[in-house]
Amino acid sequence: MSASAGLVLVLLAVGIAVVFVTRGSGAPKASAPPASAPPASANLGAPAAFPAPIDVAPAAAPISTGEMGQVLQWYADAYTNENVNGLQSLFADNLVRTNGTDPSEDLAQALDTYRSQFAALSNPVYSLSNLGYDVPRATAAAIYSISSDAGTVGGGSIGFHFVRLGNQLLIDAIAIQPSA
Repeated sequence: MSASAGLVLVLLAVGIAVVFVTRGSGAPKASAPPASAPPASANLGAPAAFPAPIDVAPAAAPISTGEMGQVLQWYADAYTNENVNGLQSLFADNLVRTNGTDPSEDLAQALDTYRSQFAALSNPVYSLSNLGYDVPRATAAAIYSISSDAGTVGGGSIGFHFVRLGNQLLIDAIAIQPSA
């Protein structure tokens, strides 16, 4: 399978996870994030559509919900602190970030997007709520909210795919669907 086909499958899995988390699947909920998780934000609802979902093979080494939750907490903290280097330390070199219908971004483009967002925000606070995990596929999905001194400035659904490189758990795919 080609790398692009694999990525499409990963995004599909993340999309499905987001649908289950935001619309309810009737399946049991995954365990909650660590106690240090950010406070729950207002439920912004599920988007009408999610970026092209992806399917992935199970992770080579087991990845726990606790590990994924910790990385997501670091992600939220780095965003809140407007720390581009902190975000970069959480991303695999082959990161693919999609945001709605915008073209996919590689690592350098994604970091530029974060820099632009930080330049436009004053004291941002990034929150994740309604977290759900798919351990065999190493994915997590949530509702995100971004607030700043100007109030809530963004939100919607977000999905993450994780990969273990050596001893480090990294994010290699992010699929975002902003609320309408």
